[in-house]
Amino acid sequence: MTALQHKVAHLAPLAAAVRLCENLGFTECGAVLEFPDSGFSRFFEKKLSA
Repeated sequence: MTALQHKVAHLAPLAAAVRLCENLGFTECGAVLEFPDSGFSRFFEKKLSA
């Protein structure tokens, strides 16, 4: 495993979750796993060191 990836719903009440992800070093990326890029979600990943 070289990276952690996850999805955060893009709704105003979840803005805090987006900030948390960014503060923890996650960066935004394209759609992951089986989730479609619907415009209502944001996707993040964090590279793992060896």
